[in-house]
Amino acid sequence: MTIVQYQSPTYGKYTYPGEATVVGWVIALLPVIPIPIMMIIELRKQRGSTLRQKLMLSLQPNIEWSPAEVSLASKYRDSLIRNRRTFSGNLSYIFKFETNNTN
Repeated sequence: MTIVQYQSPTYGKYTYPGEATVVGWVIALLPVIPIPIMMIIELRKQRGSTLRQKLMLSLQPNIEWSPAEVSLASKYRDSLIRNRRTFSGNLSYIFKFETNNTN
């Protein structure tokens, strides 16, 4: 079913009034509304001159982030230094294909 094919809800021969449909849509969309709002707020906070730069920066973990447990935090920082990859390097690691970039 698509929004083009949408029909008002019914129960047998009874068709619910338009107000009931509006209330249902509001209840359905209420949990989703914070997602685009927070996305816009985070994109506006990022440094960068283009939308693409801001988007890429917002998808990276904060430089200060690390696991709460001290022993895991030191292992995490060490692995960051040893395993630095470029974006294409990450893609090749995830999807197991080779790239020409050795970085």
